[in-house]
Amino acid sequence: MTDWKIRRAYQIARTEGLGELGGSAVNYTLSHLLPKPTRVRLRAIRYRLAGHPGVGDPLRVYRVPVSELNHCINNSRFSATTDGFTITDGTWDSEAFPIEEFPLYRMFEKHFEHGIPWEETDRFERRERYLDEHGSFSELDLPPEQQSMDAYREYLAYFDSLYEDIRENGYKTQRELATDADFMNREREHPAFGEIEVLIGRDGQLIARGGLHRTCIARILDLETVPVRTLVRHTRWQAVRDELATVTRAELSKRSRQHLAHPEVQDLVCESGARLNC
Repeated sequence: MTDWKIRRAYQIARTEGLGELGGSAVNYTLSHLLPKPTRVRLRAIRYRLAGHPGVGDPLRVYRVPVSELNHCINNSRFSATTDGFTITDGTWDSEAFPIEEFPLYRMFEKHFEHGIPWEETDRFERRERYLDEHGSFSELDLPPEQQSMDAYREYLAYFDSLYEDIRENGYKTQRELATDADFMNREREHPAFGEIEVLIGRDGQLIARGGLHRTCIARILDLETVPVRTLVRHTRWQAVRDELATVTRAELSKRSRQHLAHPEVQDLVCESGARLNC
C-alpha cells in the first residue's frame, strides 16, 4: 500500500472511526480491485442486506417491447455513480424525454428512412464544426490525436452495416453475437454490459440510456422486442419488486398488482409463480 493510502486510512480511522474505515475499504475494493461483474453482483448483495429482497440478478438480460422503449435520458447522467447497477431515489426519471426528440434519432431517421447521406444531416455538420473548434468529441471515444472527420465517417459506416445486419438477420443479444470486442475494439468484460441499458422510473417507465444507437435503429426498423439490462432502478420501483418477492398475490398492493406483466419483474413473477398464483 502506498504512503498516501496509509495516511488516508489513518485519517479516516482517527476522524470517523474504524467502522467508517472498514466501509471505505470495502468501497475501494469494490471500485478498484475486483472485476466489474463481481463488483456488480456484490453491490446487489449489499442491497439485499439493506432490505431489498427483490434485487434479482443485476446482470440479467431480458427483452422489452420496442414500442415501450420510447424515452431516453442524457447519456452522461449516472455514468460516474452507478458502477454497473444502482437503486436511487430522486426526480431523475422526470428528466426523460421522447427518443424522437433526440438529435441522434433525427439523424438516423433522415439517413435510414429518407436516404439522406450522413454528410448532409445537421448533426454531421455540427460535429464537423465542433471538431474544428475543439479538436475532439466524446462520441468517437478515441484519443484526440486520432480524431478526424474521416474517423467519424468510419464510425457512421459501422451503423450502416449494423442497420443492414439487424434488418436482414434480426436483433441478436451480445451472447448470441459471441464477439470478444465491439466496433471500437474494446474487450467486453461480460456480454450483459454490451446490451442496451435501461433505467426504470418510479412507475416502471423504461428509459434508454446506454445503447442509444441500437435503440434508435430498433425503433426505425419497428422491431417487436430488444434485449436490455437494467442499469438503474428508482427506489419506488424497487419497492414494487421487493413486494413481489415477499408476499402472496392476495397481499399485493393495487400498485404492485398492476405491474405483474411488466417485463422488468418477470424474473420475480416466474420464480414466485406458485405464491403469486401466476
